[in-house]
Amino acid sequence: MAGEMHAIPSTCSAFPAASTTPGGYPVIQNDTVAPTDTVAPTDTVGRPESLKVLADSLLLGADSLELSTDTLVLSTDTLGLPADTGVRADTAGGLEAKIISKAEQSITYYLKDKYTVLRGNAYIEYLDITLNAEYIRINNVTKEIYARGFTDSLGRYYGRPKMVQAGQEITADSLKYNFDTRRAFAWNSLTAEGEGFIRGGKSKVDEHRVAYIQDGIYTTCNNPSHPHFGIRLYKTKVKENQIITGPANLFIEGIPLPVGVPFGFFPKTQKRASGIIFPSLREDASLGFSAENFGYYLGLSDHFDLSVLGEMYSLGSYGIRASSRYSWRYRFNGNFSFDYLRRKFPNDATGGYSLGKQFNIRWSHSQSNRGTGTNFSANVNAGSSKYYQNTTDFNLQDKARNTLASGINYSKTWLNSPFSLSASANHSQDVSTGQVSIGLPTLSFNVSRITPFDSKNRVGAQKWYHRIGMSYSMQADNRVTTGDSILFSPQTLDKLQTGIRHSIPVSTSFNLFKYFFVSPSFNYNERWYFKSFRKYFDPGVDRLVTDTVSGFQTSRDYSLSLGMNTRIFGMLNFKKGKIKAIRHVITPSIGFSYRPDFGEEKYGYYRYYVNERGERTRYSIFDGTLYGGPAAGVSKSLNFSIDNIIEMKVRAQNDTADGEEDGEKKVKLLDRLSINGGYNFADKLFPLSNINFSGSTTLFEKISMSFNGSFDPYAVIDGQREPIYLLKHNNKLARLTRFSFSVRGSLNSRGEGNTSGQPISPVAGLDPSMQEQLYLVDPNPEAFVDFNLLWSLSFGYSFNFSNPGTYAPGSAGPVKRTTQALDVNGDFSLTPKWKIGFQTSYDFERNEVGSTSLSIFRDLHCWALSFSWIPFGSYRSYSMDLRVNAAVLQDLKLTKRRNYYNF
Repeated sequence: MAGEMHAIPSTCSAFPAASTTPGGYPVIQNDTVAPTDTVAPTDTVGRPESLKVLADSLLLGADSLELSTDTLVLSTDTLGLPADTGVRADTAGGLEAKIISKAEQSITYYLKDKYTVLRGNAYIEYLDITLNAEYIRINNVTKEIYARGFTDSLGRYYGRPKMVQAGQEITADSLKYNFDTRRAFAWNSLTAEGEGFIRGGKSKVDEHRVAYIQDGIYTTCNNPSHPHFGIRLYKTKVKENQIITGPANLFIEGIPLPVGVPFGFFPKTQKRASGIIFPSLREDASLGFSAENFGYYLGLSDHFDLSVLGEMYSLGSYGIRASSRYSWRYRFNGNFSFDYLRRKFPNDATGGYSLGKQFNIRWSHSQSNRGTGTNFSANVNAGSSKYYQNTTDFNLQDKARNTLASGINYSKTWLNSPFSLSASANHSQDVSTGQVSIGLPTLSFNVSRITPFDSKNRVGAQKWYHRIGMSYSMQADNRVTTGDSILFSPQTLDKLQTGIRHSIPVSTSFNLFKYFFVSPSFNYNERWYFKSFRKYFDPGVDRLVTDTVSGFQTSRDYSLSLGMNTRIFGMLNFKKGKIKAIRHVITPSIGFSYRPDFGEEKYGYYRYYVNERGERTRYSIFDGTLYGGPAAGVSKSLNFSIDNIIEMKVRAQNDTADGEEDGEKKVKLLDRLSINGGYNFADKLFPLSNINFSGSTTLFEKISMSFNGSFDPYAVIDGQREPIYLLKHNNKLARLTRFSFSVRGSLNSRGEGNTSGQPISPVAGLDPSMQEQLYLVDPNPEAFVDFNLLWSLSFGYSFNFSNPGTYAPGSAGPVKRTTQALDVNGDFSLTPKWKIGFQTSYDFERNEVGSTSLSIFRDLHCWALSFSWIPFGSYRSYSMDLRVNAAVLQDLKLTKRRNYYNF
């Protein structure tokens, strides 16, 4: 049992002391070798109770047991439990606390020389210190501990000492620690510092936990035997919050490089710290030599920071970026950045230079609702149209961006009530044309559906009138559309459009003859305007003139509708075979709607002007306003639609043919097939609408297919659509005017499908704020590669056909247009360390290859090599980066780029 005294069997002896460790350092430094364990006769009879001693009765610094032997050995008992003991300090010598110790093989007490030796995964604990090693010796006189590992028969060194003090861990070939002075010595130590490691030749830690290291190496490579790179530190002082070094130089694969510093000072803290950000040096064929991303970082608080970065080029270009991140846990978080670029490009035509100034604003904000009913969010991306074309960041998606869009949203829902309010500001910008549309602000107030004729305390079944419900929505918009060059000019206010719209839908529903579901409804709309328009033809200038009339005006319209639908089920069962049944679900619906003619003169929404031919032409006085006006013409429409779903049940492999099943699987053959159309009894020329159809399905749960199109039932004669049914004209039911078909899917080595057909982004799982932080580290998301995925492939094929049939007089005839394109992207691993990615597209109509890029990635353990190439097209370019994986050394990289404007 643990706590009893045992003698070592005669066949055992003390572990031999190794002379050196794998690091080339002595195993025992300035330490006296323990005496050889005395071999005692094997105790076959058993001991008297007088020889049993409890573990806690062994005191450091005092030999309280007078025994004939020099050693007490606690070995593993018959139950396989490790030897364990608690050693207390001498009352005279005085340690501050109890030393807790245990070992898997043995604990040997050398009573005469006052040593304690622990062997076999030894462990001791003292105050805030824990120590693990294969061999630990405790000197009870000098109050020192010494620990080391051992070399096995294959020459491998194992059981290295690992000491943890107040969360700081150090691993070494051998180490020594004094309980009195609180000083430690280590040989060939390894200390973790953030993402990196300091491997020290000889190191000392004093009582203030300050480490002094000689011949150390700082590296982020976790290869213990051969770091692929590092910074050699000849003399280093490591304090709690900083690292101070003497001369240091960089080496790669053991080869020292002529890159070094005479001294270094590095902050070491888990909190944000302000400091200088050093530049990255590059070369650009058009901009010259550059120093990029240099500046200063301000860790203002635990919730807020700010960085100011600049870039300068030898040919006169420069830029500046200010970015900030903020976060309050359980409340909100976000980031903001502002970029300003001044580009000076050489002009080959004139021999001079062309100047360009661009800016960009990004703001992302998200808020935790936490049951308050209030939410605020923002996602802003606004700036100059040419900003992404002139930035040096290698991001093909940004450079090919056609639009910029922003949105700031606030919403409030009153709990336990039907009321809600939302306000937003939005912006959209066409990069190619410079057209900007801004909505500021947009307000919306809503009352969710209420049933005024029903009661919470109702007794009995619900009647049809109990289901009568109504809701209300109000929307107010202010919008202006103009060019980005005159956005802040006074004439922009003249283009401001303002309007308010109210909508009140009233509806109910009930069952008819058990199988039919009937839903009547009434919709009322009202619009408020602050200006309207008047038109007249001016013979003096021979053109139509439009005058703007300021003042408050309103328009109202309403409509009635009645809908009815049911569901029809069809089942086809199979007694034998793998297919068990096929089910067809048909959902037919029919509806009637009525809307009066609000173009009549009594409503005052429409007026007339006399054109150049003397004809009276009707126009709406609200044409050109934000919401427009009520539609002219009476509508009495009968609408119909048929929806279809086809499913199949497949027997499991252990199903029996007679129908006794252990399992089954549902497979959708057709997710949806819909056919719809309408007939307007008030339309005397073309009462029957086009017949539209659409459908979709999924194959193997990985590939999605969809299609849609339209048939025109009327004939086209001499390029004009005539009110004659095609069936009567040439015995054909209808003419196909439009058809679209697409197939999309994604496959990978894990067997996971992605029917959207879009590439799986390495940042897809991150929220916008995390993606922005990742962008600040490296703006190219392709630099983050999943080497565990052997291959992945995403593809999409689209086919579009249009045949309107009509054409203008004098033209060659109707023009049929067909477009089809294929886009493919994916990657595959040549080896566990090499990966190739590609993206391309092909336009079958133009017979040309579209946007194409090729990427090559190489995992170099603690380094990464990436090469991206766009061989042709508007954004032809290439980029090669060799970088350290660790973010703390993100500036340690070699970059070669040639942008699209350099070719």
